[in-house]
Amino acid sequence: MPLILALVIAIQPLSATQPGEHTHHTTGVPLYSAIPADMLDRLPRYNSTLLAAPADVGQWSQLYTWPIVAVHVSMLPNGKLLMWDVEKNSTTTARLWDPATNTFTAVPLYPTALFCAAHVLLPDGRLIVNGGHLNKNNYGTNYTHLFDPRTQAWTRISDMAYKRWYPSTIIMGNGALVTFGGSIITGQMALIPEVFNPANNTWTQLTNASLDTGQYPKAHLLPNGEIFFTRVPGGRTMRFNVETQTYTHVAWAPNGFTSVQYEPGKFLYAGKGTTTSTINMTLTKPYWAARASMAYPRYNQSMVILPDGQVMAIGGSSDGTNTPSTAPLMPELWNPVSMTWRQLTPMSDPRMYHSIGILLPDGRVLSAGGGHSTDSVADYFTAQIYSPPYLFKGARPTISNAPASLNYGTTINVQTPDANSISKVAFVRLPSFTHAYNMNQVYVPATFTKNSNSLQVQVPGNNNVMPPGYYMMFIINSNGVPSVAKIMQIGDITPIPPTNPTNTPPPPTLPPQPTATFTPTQTPQPTATPAPGQTTLTVQITNGSNDVNEDGSTFTPGYYGLWLGTGANPNASYAGLRFTSLAIPRNATIVSAQLQVYSPTSAWVNVNMQIAGDSAGNSAAFSSSSRPSQRTALTTARITYADTSAWSADTWYTLANVQTIVQEIVRGSGWNSGNSLSLILRANGGTANLGKYALAQEGNSYYGGGNTRSARLVITYRP
Repeated sequence: MPLILALVIAIQPLSATQPGEHTHHTTGVPLYSAIPADMLDRLPRYNSTLLAAPADVGQWSQLYTWPIVAVHVSMLPNGKLLMWDVEKNSTTTARLWDPATNTFTAVPLYPTALFCAAHVLLPDGRLIVNGGHLNKNNYGTNYTHLFDPRTQAWTRISDMAYKRWYPSTIIMGNGALVTFGGSIITGQMALIPEVFNPANNTWTQLTNASLDTGQYPKAHLLPNGEIFFTRVPGGRTMRFNVETQTYTHVAWAPNGFTSVQYEPGKFLYAGKGTTTSTINMTLTKPYWAARASMAYPRYNQSMVILPDGQVMAIGGSSDGTNTPSTAPLMPELWNPVSMTWRQLTPMSDPRMYHSIGILLPDGRVLSAGGGHSTDSVADYFTAQIYSPPYLFKGARPTISNAPASLNYGTTINVQTPDANSISKVAFVRLPSFTHAYNMNQVYVPATFTKNSNSLQVQVPGNNNVMPPGYYMMFIINSNGVPSVAKIMQIGDITPIPPTNPTNTPPPPTLPPQPTATFTPTQTPQPTATPAPGQTTLTVQITNGSNDVNEDGSTFTPGYYGLWLGTGANPNASYAGLRFTSLAIPRNATIVSAQLQVYSPTSAWVNVNMQIAGDSAGNSAAFSSSSRPSQRTALTTARITYADTSAWSADTWYTLANVQTIVQEIVRGSGWNSGNSLSLILRANGGTANLGKYALAQEGNSYYGGGNTRSARLVITYRP
């Protein structure tokens, strides 16, 4: 069944919340509760020093504290917003914000940091996130993840062929996705586009379409099904035919930073100064036309299409340095009829690099974030909500009933008691925004006729104008006041079952790695050739109950990776490693025993821990009732392992020679050949949240490494 939610406006904005890993509740009226028209003039006026009235310049709410810096944000079909910021300990610190209840819920993704990725809603309402990087700028990842709003679960699916940092992903009229651009590593761009088919979870390379389209290329779907690039490296404006894998030069691009498709086939391009240009790609010979400039130069600004078709420019910096003193606080509003800008009421916080701006279903605009980058002076854990001038021009029309799903080229009945006053009906795709770019933002006016208490609205018949998925439908009256949107799904899309909410994703289908893809060199530790009479045995972790983490009261088996070192409880952080079926005879002489782990990412630094052995002759599997901290009968032999160096990605490391520990166990009275032994790794205290990150057995298929990368013991012994 499709996910549907009709939303209505609030009388109070967002209350302050605090960061954390659980749901945060705030008191007061929910954000989307009905507001009578006679109360509109009682909305708080926080910019009281501004002489212009809200009906002319709009009005900002107070500032609200948020638990993260909003760098990535997507609106889901249930009306909630999924957002995340930069990585911490290889974790995507994602939160779900529910405007209806004004709460944040943590939905983190381990062990991946989806920072600087592309994201777009699939036709069935799930969010796909592809690319980004793992702990190091300019080093892309080829990962693809899905977030299912029905289960609030992340799942990793098929990898792309190319690693991409700062890619763009566009949804096509048939529901497939095309991803472009991004960096593989410093100085090496991903040149080959790839197409994702959500029906069979596969990526396909467009090998005949090699082109450097840059980082976060501003790409848009045209009404004819081609993809339009406002500017690619070298200064060209291009269009791309996916079927023929061909690019066509359209024009030399003007200066600009961000582009929006303000009507089907019509584009506004502005920024990198005050420059403003438009182009109409429905013409036989399209050309860029210079328009009236903005009042303020802007880099990294947000551009939001409003329900009435005007475009709001928010924030940015005047010189691209992300210094707060260079940030214009005054938003501007662009009119597509007059092709001119006018200034609005100023906001409170700068919104520069890594900030977001999106349209909410009640017609207001959310602005948040900024920061979390090396050249930013400050991180902005704040949000502010803007009420455009149209919300101060009288009562808003209401949608009393409308269908939940639409088919192309049909006519739908929209019931409203305000039918006679309606002058416009428009569809706006649910936003998915990051890095000054709302991927797949589209505004589609619809034709309609009026009855006494209803509208007969014509759904566009071109699926390239409205690619399948979820849209906000607004009705706007003759005063320019929009209704609260009805969220609808368009397209005859075969329902996809909910994603299985499990911590262990299915093994991804790996496409062939192209030669252009950079893969860090795997450097396993060398193993000495055993002397005559000696035997070398290598054993690895085999299942999820054999590699576990324990952090205070939290016990974590079945996890992609393993934290080695200090967690949230510096003196109560453990890792347990159990090696099974060791064919070592009792009383054998252990010559060496190297404990080796595989680092999948550039690792955190500073580890100080103690390694001991479970002195049981045949160590039992770990469980919630048999945790590492509960293994109190430990070997007398113990080793301290301390390391402050940085680990590299895709590399094996030897933690320690645990020869004395293994020797004590195999000479114990309970040991027999074929038994199991466990190593208990306990943090020695210190600063919280520092440690090394290694692959657990469960993470092997997750990282595409089969069953070859879990922790291992390399033991050399003499019988």
